[in-house]
Amino acid sequence: MCRVKGISMLPTLKHGDLVIYKAININYINDCLEKGSIVISKHPLKANYLIVKRLERKEKDKYFIIGDNKDFSKDSRHFGFIQKQNLVGIAESFLSLPILNKSSDGK
Repeated sequence: MCRVKGISMLPTLKHGDLVIYKAININYINDCLEKGSIVISKHPLKANYLIVKRLERKEKDKYFIIGDNKDFSKDSRHFGFIQKQNLVGIAESFLSLPILNKSSDGK
């Protein structure tokens, strides 16, 4: 499970939403991923940081992932393709708790 940080996946996922995901076995990765899947990946430029994005396309062992809110998403358009060993999981369900989604001013 991981928590969404920021607005890059709006309107699908909001800041604070929880994403429950299934771990990916990299030996069978192409069998479970298709265009449009929401994936969890290690950030290619920030150690120990997970990102939640949508799979746009795949080429051999590389994956192009983007946020649904394209104007406010840092994704493969900025850092390039993700290598298959950086993919952690595929989203299975989401949990939105209003109290977790409040901004710092309480709104």
